Amino acid sequence: MKKLFFPFLGLCATLFLTQCDKIEEPFKEIGERKVAADTPYFETKTDFVQKYLLEDFTGHRCLNCPKAHDIMHEMQQQMGDTLVCMGIHSGENAEPAAAPFTADYRTEYGNFLDHHFSPGSYPKGMINRKTFNGKRLLERTEWKADMASLPRTAPEIGLQIKDTTVAGMDDSVYVFVKISYLQASSRPMRLYAVLLEDSIVSAQKNGIKIDTNYVHNHLLRTSLSPLEGSVLHAGTPVTQGESEIRAYALFRNPVWRWRKCSIVAFVTDAESEEVLQAELFQMKE
Repeated sequence: MKKLFFPFLGLCATLFLTQCDKIEEPFKEIGERKVAADTPYFETKTDFVQKYLLEDFTGHRCLNCPKAHDIMHEMQQQMGDTLVCMGIHSGENAEPAAAPFTADYRTEYGNFLDHHFSPGSYPKGMINRKTFNGKRLLERTEWKADMASLPRTAPEIGLQIKDTTVAGMDDSVYVFVKISYLQASSRPMRLYAVLLEDSIVSAQKNGIKIDTNYVHNHLLRTSLSPLEGSVLHAGTPVTQGESEIRAYALFRNPVWRWRKCSIVAFVTDAESEEVLQAELFQMKE
């Protein structure tokens, strides 16, 4: 069994390997602590389907955000697991305030996305980070039609996610993402991996009302990958059938309810930033 050695740097660390190459030590050594973890077995998979990522810029003090959440839920019911959703609490509508809005669901990665894409007003959403009618940030009323306008094509990328633990390290989890290249490609790509949590009950403005028992889903908790993503296939062309594995180590925050958490991985074109494929993996206890 292959082993990976994770240097721990704050919240998470990452290291690169390929399935066929010899596994080396991490590119960068930070700190003195290293922990070995077995690389899990990934079954050979060829029947990948195209999945879509809907990123929702939201906040608990956003009056119209619950309407966007309802639309997202309707879309999920229609599309099933081919739609992966992520709620990004950012901007002034996500700032904590006097009770009952004392919670702070902002994250470093959410702030990075807010600054990078600049939604301005909320709610706003992105579908695979594609541009529709000249704009990438979409009003909630546009989501369904814009999603329906996307051609359903065979995916270029396939993603599989697994996790494992190491004996004596109950405060950590190790997440592995296998990237399968289903088509030859010379485009530069980046991989992102984030942690989401569902069923968080806290206050939310809903029009002129305040719902103190609102259920927040798909809530972004942290990023496992670097904020700018992990460069894939070293920026060189890939041939059909190639694959590689990325590994991330994450300390478990005791605030997170693990059975309500999931990992979302997605791959983008590094130049256009469009999402090429997404996948969700439900965490276990």
